[in-house]
Amino acid sequence: LRSWFARARDTMSQYFGDAVDRSLRLPGYWAHVEGLVLGDLAAMRAVWEETVKGPLGRYCETWLAWVTMERALRQLAPARALFRRAYSRKYEEGGQVTLAYEWLKFEREEGSAEELWQASLKVDPLIEEARAAAAAAANQPAAATARAAAANANKLSREEIKAMRRANDPNFKERKPGTKREAGDGAAATAAAAGAEAADGNDSAAAPNK
Repeated sequence: LRSWFARARDTMSQYFGDAVDRSLRLPGYWAHVEGLVLGDLAAMRAVWEETVKGPLGRYCETWLAWVTMERALRQLAPARALFRRAYSRKYEEGGQVTLAYEWLKFEREEGSAEELWQASLKVDPLIEEARAAAAAAANQPAAATARAAAANANKLSREEIKAMRRANDPNFKERKPGTKREAGDGAAATAAAAGAEAADGNDSAAAPNK
């Protein structure tokens, strides 16, 4: 059985050397057979050791799968040692933060208060840094929208300005092309209208005496 696993590994490496199977189908199943079926923990760890030293070691999922298997076998001390070892590495796609949260979860469920405190001392600075970066990134779109709105506000066309005045100013009258509006036109028009109304009123009052 082991020879078949080794043959499958060599074939995958030969023909798909650059491929990365993050589902861990081959190494995960091989390690499962060694540890949980055959009961050979040394062979199981050798499979995982070879795996994390390859391209899959750049992803925290690989290390967490190894931790999960150790935990399923109730090998808590080796699982904790894996967290300590894995935490010092750099991972793709922000995997170090994911691993930090998983380590704290492991200690809450399996460790003592002292072990949880020790883990928190190591991972809390990284978690706080990640939270601050996420908050800053979340505010960037809002800031960009505000800057765009401010920039567009200074680029209103004459037609847009006229439409805004028409909507907000009840006394706004649009001038005909080629005409000039004098400063007193508005007051004169108002006075003329008032005079016309007064004249109409006088005529109405005088009409019955005729």
